[in-house]
Amino acid sequence: MTESFSRWLRYGFLTLIIIIVIGAVLAARPLPPTSLKIGTGGVDGAYYQFAHDYRLLMEQEGIAVQVVPGAGSVETLESLRQGDIDFGFVQGGTLDEEADNSQLMTLGSVFYEPIWVFHRVDVAAERLSDFAGMRIAVGLEGSGVRPVALDLLAANGITEENTTLLELSTSAAIEQITLDRADAAFFIVSPRADFVLDLMTNPELALFDFPRAAAYSGRFSYLSSVTIPMGLFDLETNVPPRNIRLLAVTAQLVTRTDVHPNLVRLMMREAIKIHSGGNWMQPAGNFPSAEFVDLPLHDAARSYLREGDNWFEANFPFVLATFIDRLVVIALPLFSIYTIFRAILPIYSLNVQWQTTRWYTMLSSIDRHIDTMTLEETELAEQKLDQLARQVTHRITLPFLFMGAVYTLKIHIKLVKTRLEDHREALLRQARASAQTEVNL
Repeated sequence: MTESFSRWLRYGFLTLIIIIVIGAVLAARPLPPTSLKIGTGGVDGAYYQFAHDYRLLMEQEGIAVQVVPGAGSVETLESLRQGDIDFGFVQGGTLDEEADNSQLMTLGSVFYEPIWVFHRVDVAAERLSDFAGMRIAVGLEGSGVRPVALDLLAANGITEENTTLLELSTSAAIEQITLDRADAAFFIVSPRADFVLDLMTNPELALFDFPRAAAYSGRFSYLSSVTIPMGLFDLETNVPPRNIRLLAVTAQLVTRTDVHPNLVRLMMREAIKIHSGGNWMQPAGNFPSAEFVDLPLHDAARSYLREGDNWFEANFPFVLATFIDRLVVIALPLFSIYTIFRAILPIYSLNVQWQTTRWYTMLSSIDRHIDTMTLEETELAEQKLDQLARQVTHRITLPFLFMGAVYTLKIHIKLVKTRLEDHREALLRQARASAQTEVNL
């Protein structure tokens, strides 16, 4: 029973250590990289400006950021799928459901982007269907504005078969509508984009009002309804001259599943700094949000939205906090092993003591009766001692920490055996002397 208990204790402890070590290895992911790439739209858009805001904040945390401009959200999504960038601003409603999006996750929506439809003032348009047969700039292939514009126009019976749809960049669309080479143009940008105020104050252009904004947002899940207050852009000249109803999409930050979760947490921290302020479209604290997203929310983003910074992130720079976090992940299993060892050691020691005490009881019984043993009893006792010595030598396996007890027991067995041998020799001499006396008589 004792030997089996010792074996169970040894193998059980070893198995537990292996499980703890494997768990530590799985938990201790590599340290996050110290650089990343953020994909944006064109250099004249809000995405590009926001990306530079992130770059400035991330560099304060020791992370180098490369801002990668592109044609728009569709191209950004493809760059993410190809692994060319780590994060990207993506406009709602541009996700291709037929593409492989399994490696993409969102950090949440970060701000509203109004859909601005500017048209020439001489174009009478109360509904989008009034633009049928005209020249409409709908954005470049790969841009975020194009699929949204095509959805809205198609819902009003406008297609490339009955209307001239111009594939133009933002800057080209601004130029064409300003020069009267286009009748209308779609833009999806933040109000902070410089050209919005220019177009709003251009006397030859007008901003289209969406009287059926609620109907559009009900039909297209990625759309929301917002209102530009009268005089928002210029109180003195009252621009715009009245409240204007617009549609809006939400911009979201998208990443890949293989991006380090600590980088995701850092991006969430900076997103709150940049996007949580309120404006005429949303109250403070609305963004970042887990709502209005086209992709599954990243676990690290969900955790950060729910709990915020952990203790290390709140008290140390990002790089140092991450390093300490890794140390803790490694140190906890080691501490667990130490604690388990401290708990098991007394139990194992008691087991060894119980085992040696049982043998010492046998040894002591023999030792106490040596002087009264007959020759036959002495020989039987010697056989028992030989058997005990074999058990101690071959059947017990102990760590070095407990080997002292074994060697002490062996010494005591030898001492008792020596006494037995001396007693046996004395009995033999006595027997020979008695025999000699009888012969002499």
